[in-house]
Amino acid sequence: MSFSNNNGNKDQHLSILNGQIDYMEMVKLIIQKKWEGLIAFETRNRITKDNITDLIQIYEKVKNES
Repeated sequence: MSFSNNNGNKDQHLSILNGQIDYMEMVKLIIQKKWEGLIAFETRNRITKDNITDLIQIYEKVKNES
């Protein structure tokens, strides 16, 4: 699975917390479907650790809502 976020005007590769995609809903679906696998981050000007931190924050918010 490849995570990338754009505003629809061009292929910006924003962080997963920016742009138009609702990654909260994506993560909810991933958890519901019990999907397991690799995730690639297509982001510019960010290190992998920062992308993983963003994803952990989203995951924790989703789990706390359950």
